[in-house]
Amino acid sequence: MRGVLAGIVATSAGAANYEPWESFVAGVIGGLFYVLLAKIMDAAKMDDPTDNFAIHAGGGMVGLMVMSFLDTFVGIIHGDLTGGRIFGVQLMESAVIGAWALFTGLIAFAIFKAIRMLRVDLRTEVCGYDYVEYADEIDFTGKNLTVRKVDPAVGKKA
Repeated sequence: MRGVLAGIVATSAGAANYEPWESFVAGVIGGLFYVLLAKIMDAAKMDDPTDNFAIHAGGGMVGLMVMSFLDTFVGIIHGDLTGGRIFGVQLMESAVIGAWALFTGLIAFAIFKAIRMLRVDLRTEVCGYDYVEYADEIDFTGKNLTVRKVDPAVGKKA
């Protein structure tokens, strides 16, 4: 399903100017690029458990590049003489989008770090966020962590 999402993102770049078969091709290329980028990120041990970067950034950049080939009005395949120029424009556009996302992300995370929104308390860090959120039978005294067994079906002591 993540490959399908990446394909949808890739198709979105030129959706208004694609023939139906071109949308399909753009989606398939976006989905395949997602698989490749997700494997690269896993091999590099980059933490993205939901593959959001591979889906949105990867699919989006591929969509911009594919658009310069498949666009009905200015695409290289349709014989427009400006097709090569469009590819350069799309490449520059993906670099600008990437720089903007990096810059605004750094600002946002700097603010979150300054107001201490990026860390959880020690109890949550030790127990795990899901366990603390859903099991109310935890006693944390500061030095010793006592976790009582909880039946997840009813939320009572087992």
